Amino acid sequence: MKYVIQIKDLTVTSLWFTSLAFVNFIFIESTHFVWVYAVPVIMATWKYNLKWGLLVSAAGAFSNVLPGAMTESYSTYNDLAEDGLIFFAKLSAITFGLYLGKKTHYKIEEKR
Repeated sequence: MKYVIQIKDLTVTSLWFTSLAFVNFIFIESTHFVWVYAVPVIMATWKYNLKWGLLVSAAGAFSNVLPGAMTESYSTYNDLAEDGLIFFAKLSAITFGLYLGKKTHYKIEEKR
């Protein structure tokens, strides 16, 4: 049953990032509002573990810079890579913070 849930979650995450990439492509300028991309990252980190959260963070960063690469709105590929890495760092910080918060929460609950 857990395997089916993972496929469903992967499908929802893929559709979420694809729709964000499509919206960014239509409006030419990519949105840098992190919390829109953080929703699937938070869900994957909380439901599964840190590895899934980081994988979804990488997918989110890729979907953030993909429309800019397709429309060539970046002056150089260095700008594109820098923007992608900075966005990945932001999403990874959310992932690590949530993971550590979840771990601390479970340790406090065990002591009760």
